[in-house]
Amino acid sequence: MQLLFAADRANHLEKEILPALKKSFIVISDRYIFSSLAYGASAGLDREWLLKLNEKFRMPDVTIFLDVKPETCIKRISESRFNFELF
Repeated sequence: MQLLFAADRANHLEKEILPALKKSFIVISDRYIFSSLAYGASAGLDREWLLKLNEKFRMPDVTIFLDVKPETCIKRISESRFNFELF
């Protein structure tokens, strides 16, 4: 699954993010490299392998972490979606 996330990230960078940055647009994206590292590690994958898999990708200029209680997140998801996804 991490290989698919990396492939999707590469495509998104090439087709969307980098062209927008070349036009001097501000790009805001959720779930970038740090999400892959967190989800991959929580699934028991090797940290070094995850870092190696993602080392060629452009790093964000700014990263914002939202500190929200899990109960609040689950409540928001259940109110705005029909079902829960894997992530």
